[in-house]
Amino acid sequence: TEFVFRDEKILRPYFANFRLPGSHKVTRNHPPNPAADAVDHDTMHPGVWLGFGDINQEDFWRNKGRIEHVRFSTEPVIENGVLHFAEESRLLRAGGKKLADVRFDYQLSRRSGGFLLTWDAELRASEEDLVFGDQEEMGLGARLSTSLTEKAGGQIISSEGLKSAAETWGKQAAWCDYSGKIGEQVIGIMIL
Repeated sequence: TEFVFRDEKILRPYFANFRLPGSHKVTRNHPPNPAADAVDHDTMHPGVWLGFGDINQEDFWRNKGRIEHVRFSTEPVIENGVLHFAEESRLLRAGGKKLADVRFDYQLSRRSGGFLLTWDAELRASEEDLVFGDQEEMGLGARLSTSLTEKAGGQIISSEGLKSAAETWGKQAAWCDYSGKIGEQVIGIMIL
């Protein structure tokens, strides 16, 4: 995978072009390949990201507000097979006013047949309390490879027993699994 912490169009950090063991790409090409991929939401859905559609009525999902990288507080290091790094950032309104300081802590470790990405986020308000609005697009997101989508035979299943994009979109769940097949191998992403 590639970790991108500064991008002129995507105003928050993200992981792009995530591959699983065996070289199968699990996230959509970034940037999307118009010959193979849907190109909708190319600046909102780059791979795996953390975004919030409404914090104090500012939209960090649709790139209106910015999550600005300040520095790496922990440089990338691999210890006991786990990649770990952390960054300090700022939540900025579209006009540039700071809403909060943010610390992201990332851990990536190999598991049997895949990887576990842990993304911890700590937000600390600046001058005003932070209010998370009721928005269907909030939190950790992932855009799957075109070959794994529902249109290609993939399936979404949530902890609530819902089983499609139409049923799960905008609904709370403890976890959501989106997977499909490449050959006989089931591949996907589960968000907990």
